[in-house]
Formats: sequence, C-alpha cells, structure tokens
Amino acid sequence: MLGSDTAAPQQQKGSALWRRAWRWGLRHAVGTTHWNRWQHHTRRRQGMAWLQRTMTESTKPVLIYVVPHDIWKLRSGGGQRIAGIAKTLSRHFNVLVFTLTRRGPGFAVRELADACHLVAVPMGAEYIKRTQALEADTGLFACADFFDWLPDFQRILEVAATHAKAWGFTHPTAWPVVRRYIRPACAVFYDAHDDYSQFIQQAYGSEAPFLSQRLVELECDVLEHVTVAAYCTESDLAAAQSRLARDKKPHMLVVPNGVDVAACQQVLPSQARQNRISAGIDRPLVLFIGAHHKPNYEAVAFISRELAPAFPHAIFVIMGMNWAAVCQREQLTPPPNVVFTSPVPETIKEAVMALAEVAIAPMTSGTGSSLKVPDYIAHGKVVISTAIGLRGFAELTSYPSVRMTDDVPAALADVLAKLEQDPHAFDQDAQAARAGIAKTLEWSAAAQPLVEAVRQAIGNS
Repeated sequence: MLGSDTAAPQQQKGSALWRRAWRWGLRHAVGTTHWNRWQHHTRRRQGMAWLQRTMTESTKPVLIYVVPHDIWKLRSGGGQRIAGIAKTLSRHFNVLVFTLTRRGPGFAVRELADACHLVAVPMGAEYIKRTQALEADTGLFACADFFDWLPDFQRILEVAATHAKAWGFTHPTAWPVVRRYIRPACAVFYDAHDDYSQFIQQAYGSEAPFLSQRLVELECDVLEHVTVAAYCTESDLAAAQSRLARDKKPHMLVVPNGVDVAACQQVLPSQARQNRISAGIDRPLVLFIGAHHKPNYEAVAFISRELAPAFPHAIFVIMGMNWAAVCQREQLTPPPNVVFTSPVPETIKEAVMALAEVAIAPMTSGTGSSLKVPDYIAHGKVVISTAIGLRGFAELTSYPSVRMTDDVPAALADVLAKLEQDPHAFDQDAQAARAGIAKTLEWSAAAQPLVEAVRQAIGNS
C-alpha cells in the first residue's frame, strides 16, 4: 500500500515532465507564431465549451456583467466594487463577469463565489496594436470605438445573449457594446462609479470638454434605456438626474462602496504596534492605498511634500502605486520615510495592513467614493481623511477612530501622540467601527437594493 501511494506521485511527475517536453518540442517545431495561434484557438474552444455548458446547465437565471477594461487582478477600487456586487447578485443569479484582458493569448475563468465567475476575454494583438497609442482619457472609449477588432469578445457576447435573462455594465462606454446583444425581455442595470460630467478632468486632469460631453451623452442614452441605475453617492445620483431632460427614467438608487469584511483581517492599532515592533520597525506606519488616478497622485504628492517631512518619526507606506510613475508625473523626490510597494497581491496587502496603526485618505479631488475608506475600517485602522476622501461615508465620523478634517497634519499629530501615550487608545472605537460597517457596508447589505430591483424587473418582464 505504501509502495502504491509513493509510486503514483512519481508517475504523475514523470507524465507531467513528458508533457512539458512534448510541448517544448512541438513549439520549436512549428514556430512561436503558429504555436501561440494554436494555443489561442484551443483555449478559446475550451472556454466557449465551458461557457455554453455553464449557461445551459444553470439552475439560476443567467446575468452577464460586462466590463470594458481589465479588472482581472481585482486590485483597483472599481474591480473590487464589481466583484462585491457580482457576488451579492450570485445569490439569485448565475453571474458571469466578462472583462477584457491583456494577459496573453488565453481565455481564463476565475471563480469569485458559487455561481459567480470572472471571465477573462483576451483583447488580441490587433486590438492592442490599434489602441496602444491612445491616452488614458481617450482610451476610455477604446472598447466602443474599436469593438470590430474584438472578435473573441463579440463571439462570447453572441453566445451569452441566447441565455441571458439580465445584463449589467459599469461604464457608459460599455453601452454601445451591450445594447447590441440585449433581448427585449431582459432586465438591464447600469452601475455608475463616478459623476461622469466631472470624471475626465478629475481622474486624468484632462481639459478636453468634448470627451466629457461624449461621456455625458452616452450616460443620458443609457438612462433612457436601462431598467436600474446605481450610483455610489447621493450627490452623484442627483447630478445624473439633473442632466436628464427626458420623462423616461430608470429606477435610480444608491449602492455605496462596500467591503468584504470577512476577508479583511482585523488588526487593531495596539496589535499593529506589537506586530511592527516584533518585525524590527520602531516607527509607526501610516498607510495610503490608491490606484493610478489624479486624486491619488495629488494625495501622494501631499504626503511626500508636506506630511512625511513633518513626521520624520513615522514611515509612510504608499500601496498600489509605482514610485517611478508618481515621481515623474508629480516631479517630486520622496523623502526617505516614504515607501512605495507598487501594486501587490492580497497576501502582501494583508501583511502591510497588519503593521499599520493609521491609514489616511487626504484627497482634494475626485468623484464617486473611495473604497479605501471601508477597507481601512474593516482592517481595524484609525482613519484620517479629508471631506472628499470621506465622500459618501460622512456618517462614519460618528466613530472616534474615523476623523474628517481640513487639517490632516494636525489630526495625524494628535492621533500619533495619543497612540504613543496609550497604544490601546483607539482599539475599542476601531472595533466598533468595523462592527458598524459589517451591518451597513458589507457587500451583501450594500448591494441588496440593486439585487432586489433587478429581480423585480425580471419578474415584471
């Protein structure tokens, strides 16, 4: 018995080595170009077979969620929101989130939850070639403007359209694509992450009014046709309503940015202090998390030019942004107590979170709302933020561990002094804040009104 148990892994290892050697030989025999083309066709065929089988055998209504850009790694705030809403929808639907990706030639599937899958659809070399010279702001329209060069995406949406009972999408630029495939009886929801009249300027600093006008016109058309529209904040919803001259309006509601509380390890400030001291770090860690958008660039410039020099006894960790990109854009040289991690996997993020007592959101511009705030709170951090950083979350300032201020340096000085005097000073408040958002901003609670609106729309169709 022992002999057979040990022989099986050896046989499997030998078989795997043989397959690798066979693939290596075949690749060199046919050439890299033909090999990659064969791999692409194989994966596409397998992916389409999986997709057909999944939808045909589904016991729940199929909901297709279209994302016109790459969220495969789910590291951006937008990607996290899409995943959170999709997982909540999957309680009642079989949710397939289609995202365009650059990740090589292959079709790939990632399970987010039971009846919820993220499906990577490769952009393809020709699409990448035609769009790679676009600036970030004009690149927003790439999927709509260059859709004819996305044959894999077209084929997958064609197949999905025969099974879908409901559709969702995240950006006005997805609408010209999605509307091609929606059948009359389908429910359709639109999830707006920002106020798109301000988005181009706020996110990219672009002064191209025709781009903003194009986004606004697309969104107005969206709101004339979809069943449900969700916004991150009341102000963003009101801004969209103010632009609607038509009588026909969808059901419009607010779905605040939420968080998967269970996936966030709670490390209270006193515990974080113990962790970092055990790791040999004798200075408090102040954390900022952000993706590469204008409000976050501005925040990092403020941290580097004002906060870090004023607090040499603290270490400021910038997570999710590349040092070179920030320094080039903002023309700055960060002081030695500013550390950049670049984008990191969840395991690294959790490790850094476990060392930081304080997290900040010192943004001075932006639309929508910031997912970093509930993320910070779910991890047990003391949060210091500007009013813009806390847009959509002002009620959380009822917890003393969440501070909204126009004077971030003064608030940080006060918090660090209190933590130095009493490491447990904010533990109870931070714990209460986490428990509070678990009731209101856990995705299963935050997204439930959207789920019910889509279910009702299907029932009425």
